[in-house]
Amino acid sequence: MTDRPAARVVAVGGARDGLGKTVFAVNAALCILKETRSRVLLLDLDMDGCGDAAAVLGMEPPRTVAQLLPYLPGLTTEAMSRQVGVHASGLGFLPLGNDPDTARTVDGPTLDRVLDLVLPLCDYVVADCGADVSPVAIRCMERAAGLLFVATPEVLVLRHTRRLVDRLLALQFPTRLVQIVLNRTDVPSAIPLEIVTRTLQRPVLVSLPCEDAEVQPSVQQGRPFAIEQPRARITRAYDAFVRRLVESGLLDTSEEDTRPRGLEVAPGRVRGHAPQPPRVRRSRAHPQRSRRRDRPDSDPRTTLKKALHARLVERLDLKGLQRDPTEEQEEALRRQVRDAVVRLMDEEGSGVTDRHERERIVQEVLDEALGLGPLEDLLADDEITEIMVNGRDQVYVEIKGRIVPAKARFTDDAQLLAVIERIVQPIGRRIDEKSPMVDARLPDGSRVNAVIPPLAIDGPSLTIRKFSRDPLEVEDLVRFGSLTSEMADLLRACVEARLNIVISGGTGSG
Repeated sequence: MTDRPAARVVAVGGARDGLGKTVFAVNAALCILKETRSRVLLLDLDMDGCGDAAAVLGMEPPRTVAQLLPYLPGLTTEAMSRQVGVHASGLGFLPLGNDPDTARTVDGPTLDRVLDLVLPLCDYVVADCGADVSPVAIRCMERAAGLLFVATPEVLVLRHTRRLVDRLLALQFPTRLVQIVLNRTDVPSAIPLEIVTRTLQRPVLVSLPCEDAEVQPSVQQGRPFAIEQPRARITRAYDAFVRRLVESGLLDTSEEDTRPRGLEVAPGRVRGHAPQPPRVRRSRAHPQRSRRRDRPDSDPRTTLKKALHARLVERLDLKGLQRDPTEEQEEALRRQVRDAVVRLMDEEGSGVTDRHERERIVQEVLDEALGLGPLEDLLADDEITEIMVNGRDQVYVEIKGRIVPAKARFTDDAQLLAVIERIVQPIGRRIDEKSPMVDARLPDGSRVNAVIPPLAIDGPSLTIRKFSRDPLEVEDLVRFGSLTSEMADLLRACVEARLNIVISGGTGSG
């Protein structure tokens, strides 16, 4: 993303329609405008409720994002300022479209572009993200300092809200950003607050009264109560909530501040550990390795992953749970471990608010706990025919006959050794100081060679020779130019005659 001022984005959503979400978003934006006397923009991202926010404001539909699509690539922030509608109160207003069909022409990358243009114009952005979560709403939520979900104290609404919150947490949105706004709390049939919090498994940020006598005429006439009825009980409740929201500092952390420093890294790659070009030694197992001493890990990403794994081991007996699992047991175990890692991520990694980075860290810890850690992605890549781990931060792969550095890294020698043990244990092999070298096979038939100290003086090393899922035929070798048709005929005749054949050369020649 491009650099921009720290405008505070508040995303408002709900589990379904009819909860007062749009009324809340409009009036909360107006109360923020009154309280802070700053620049506030209301974004209408509700694809199914297009036009509702304009109706609540009593405005004619202004220029929409869908109408700006042909011009967005060349628009500047200054030009964008002239396209934003302005309410009589001074509130800026920009909807996706005037109807669901045109609104759905706007995608996530387009909304990113819109936000890049409008955020420098604002101090606060309140976005009505609609019911459920669309890809466009997700893009907005990724840029938000607070996610406010409107619910009412009703059994089915709470069930739907709980599912929605669980879905967002599964998408790795930080728990502390997800807040509940409870609407219509003083009706006779309302579920008690303690049951609401227990059902949602999270506290309620604010409880708002039911004031249909003020709210309904306000909506029907297009005269927001936050402006037209400043002394009404409902308006005072909104004012108190917004005052608390602003003064508490809940929205004061900008995206640049909440995103952790030093974590702008590719998955599995730690900045500062760029591999050196390998000096290839043509033997069965490994390119040449440079001698080195283990360096202390000061990288915050590595430190966080170590803390997560250590806490996970404390909570779960991973070795005990993995003994001869069935397919169903393995899937249940994976869900159990993932849920545990996500909860631990909220405790140990609360400063990591970028959900993509959170998801990468959770997946890497999960792979380390149940799989082969950083090697999982390399094993899944069909183009890779050989994986050579010359040390925890020296990993190379062979792709189409060329050896190139891989981005995968191990946090330390202990993690690499644990991966080696996870490979050899299921087949009844052992690797330790008395038996520091082992040959094994993965379940898919890939050949494995591992060497550990004292035989390997620079730390554990590992080579995995993968087998192609689609083996090459003789015709393929002729087509590639590896053989001539005459050579292929000769080799075929030698095989049919059961002659001995010697194949020599570098690694992979066979």
